[in-house]
Amino acid sequence: MAEHLPRPPVAAGRFYPDDAEWLLLQIQACYTHPLGPYGSKAPAPDRPPLALIVPHGALGHAGPVTAHAFACLKHWSRQAGVFPGLVVVLGPDHLGLGAPVSATRRDYVTPLGRLPTSLALVGRLCAEGSGNWLAVAETGHDREHAIENVIIFLQHQAAVFAGAWKNRLHSCNLAMPELLPLTIRVQDLETAQCLAALLDLILPRDRVLLIATGDLCHCGNLYGNAPVSGEAPKALCRRSAERVREVLFAFDAESLLAACHREAWSLCGLTGIAAALHWARLRGGSEIRALSLADSVAVAQAWNDHPSLPRDASGALLYPWNLLTGVDSNNPVGFGSFVLL
Repeated sequence: MAEHLPRPPVAAGRFYPDDAEWLLLQIQACYTHPLGPYGSKAPAPDRPPLALIVPHGALGHAGPVTAHAFACLKHWSRQAGVFPGLVVVLGPDHLGLGAPVSATRRDYVTPLGRLPTSLALVGRLCAEGSGNWLAVAETGHDREHAIENVIIFLQHQAAVFAGAWKNRLHSCNLAMPELLPLTIRVQDLETAQCLAALLDLILPRDRVLLIATGDLCHCGNLYGNAPVSGEAPKALCRRSAERVREVLFAFDAESLLAACHREAWSLCGLTGIAAALHWARLRGGSEIRALSLADSVAVAQAWNDHPSLPRDASGALLYPWNLLTGVDSNNPVGFGSFVLL
């Protein structure tokens, strides 16, 4: 059946490079970016991460922030000697083309290879889920970029853990974790809680990681969220992202949804993040750590300060690295990475 054919990469060439070697170089550069994790003093977690919250913006704008969460996963995996065998990824349905919660039977494909979707879990998810809020709906995945922008980091770290990319930048035939990708069209507490409870019921108790992807705020006229009283868009973006972080520290889905609706936040991926909070609580989670907070303008401009990128005689970045510095400074997006323990 057509729906079982792999899902082709729709974000490649738009949100990240469509060439595998250039993509790997750029992912690796995200870790050593001035705002990336390798300059951070944050301690590695002393217990396995239950969930990660990461952005899904373009690699040049959000990648160094996303890298903080996957560096955390890398540190734990190396310490424990295991890598997740199953990864659930919750992302928004930006175009609103799917079900309230859309599952897929298709494997996700990127320039780095193929991630197999767990058909057994998809079947159980739909069998256990009641009502019309959850369904297999390929239209919720076909043109959606959010999950795809995240799993390239997962593929990279899975290969690094297996020792597949040590010296040469090429992929090899190695076992990737199974994937359970779900896009979410709606923004409400009931859906978040029902999804979290269902995932708690069907997911195994070990070697499972949940990733919720969301961008914390969108500021500027492009997003209908213009600053007031002369405040610069970047200042509004920073203030809004810090406010979201403050509420996330409550580790409570209901508080997050209430604050988002009350304060009219432009948080993209709200229900998935709320579901991650509720699921982590059901699994015994008690702590959320903020790993990184930055905006698209700061990240893009900081590529100019990257210590190891190729430059011409004048010190300017060479093509195509110089493309990473392009950004709309009047419409910044706020990004954050968090780990739930």
